[in-house]
Amino acid sequence: MHIDSRRTLGAALAAALLIVGISCSSDADAPVPVATITITPPSGSVNVGSTLALVVELEDAHGKAITGRPVTFTSSDTNMATVSASGTVTGVAPGSVLITAVSGEKAAQAPVTVMAVRDDWTTYGHDVRRTAASLGSVTGPLTLAWSYVPQGTTGHALSSVESAVATADAIYVRTSLNAGYGYGLSPAADKVSPAGQHVWTYNMGTDADFGDWGSLMSNRYVMNSDGTRYVDVTSGTAVRSNGVDSWGEILTDASNVYQSNDVQIDGPGVHVAALDTALKARWTSNSFASCRGSAATMAGGLALNNGVLFYAPAYAVGKPATQLPFASGVYGFNASTGARVAYHASTPYSRLSADDSRVYLVENTNKLVALAQSDLHQLWSASVANPGEQAPVIANGLVIIGTATDVEAYDAATGAKSWSSAALSGAAAHWYSTYQGGNCGTVQIPVAYGPTTTIAAALGSRTLVVTAYDGIHILALGTGVDLWHARVTGIPGNVGNPVIVNDPAKGAVVYVEDGGKLYALSVPPVPAVIARRR
Repeated sequence: MHIDSRRTLGAALAAALLIVGISCSSDADAPVPVATITITPPSGSVNVGSTLALVVELEDAHGKAITGRPVTFTSSDTNMATVSASGTVTGVAPGSVLITAVSGEKAAQAPVTVMAVRDDWTTYGHDVRRTAASLGSVTGPLTLAWSYVPQGTTGHALSSVESAVATADAIYVRTSLNAGYGYGLSPAADKVSPAGQHVWTYNMGTDADFGDWGSLMSNRYVMNSDGTRYVDVTSGTAVRSNGVDSWGEILTDASNVYQSNDVQIDGPGVHVAALDTALKARWTSNSFASCRGSAATMAGGLALNNGVLFYAPAYAVGKPATQLPFASGVYGFNASTGARVAYHASTPYSRLSADDSRVYLVENTNKLVALAQSDLHQLWSASVANPGEQAPVIANGLVIIGTATDVEAYDAATGAKSWSSAALSGAAAHWYSTYQGGNCGTVQIPVAYGPTTTIAAALGSRTLVVTAYDGIHILALGTGVDLWHARVTGIPGNVGNPVIVNDPAKGAVVYVEDGGKLYALSVPPVPAVIARRR
């Protein structure tokens, strides 16, 4: 047999070239390995509740940039800081963590320090949104640091402690004083040092106190009853008053006082208003008086966000009943002009709270609702048995409410129930009511005595501080698990109105009241956990 050597050699060469070609093609298609990962900034710091964006750059062995490769981020301690898929770090609690970025077989780390920040509780419910959520860290156990009995004034002894607001520098306690003023009660306020020492007492010296909430505005303490008053926080003297009766909630921002008048007996009618820094009305809305029938709102809560003041009155009149000029429900007013921009028909039961896009409240005694801030249409609702009247607490994407038996959390976006706590004894907040006679007859008045706030969120530790009849509880924010509870030694009865103030130098302090005293509760320091480099 004759074999053509030339043809055999050509076939062999072709096969070899084919193999080389395949090999070259495979090499060309293989991804270039990541040689180095660079994180910018290489280290950083972030406040509790704030964010820090990390940027990752990938290079090959020749220093050429690589793009389009997946990068995975992790935090060494999610109780201190979390990190998103895009590299955004969110501070959770004071301490230090390592953020790790991984791509392929390579990894890089950036140390991040989470810093505590000063977080003052300047108005009822912590902020103008009434979220009752502080940046403080509260993990328990809580112990009594000191107690304080408001001083009263000569001839006018303390009747009750109603509520408090606080900063890292001082606590301001709203009280009622006895004797000598018509109906017998006068609104007053005490300034107390962080060590529990009396600084000053201011007595409004008027004839009726139906329960309102004080607020801080720059160097002034704002309170109302027979007239809205500015009290200088240094001297404790009144520097301005407008003499307009308003027994209801107060909100403040940098240049405005927002308030509602929940009852009309002798004075002006029920209304909601915005006042300027001179306590002159910028605008007044939903005003009406019904002297022979007496007018009142039984909810009347306020919340402010995105330039809109939300107001949730449940209107009522005494006997003989007269036709109401306004329907109960949730109203939205332009905060600058008072023009009505939205309305939702309902019978409000609780106070209001808000986040960046929704308003939340309990209506019709048993329905938790979320309303769109744009036009107040209902986004979702959830049936709740025996809820309290405190505004829902909004924290970490949850809507949290107290009931007569437990604490419950709902997804803020969908309304799906996230968790229920174990049974608690009397967790719900309810306002006491009384009947008060006046020139306009008899009317039922909501009064702020008693536990008017029972839940506050400590975002720095992702916990909830809950006051109940069986003591104080600390619940895990994400699950509702009871992490600690006790009756604090030195507090003989039940307490309410938890206020959490975060001082970067001292950590968090919790203030509560039992109707007769103010109590400061010490919080164990949060250890700074330093993650080890791997």
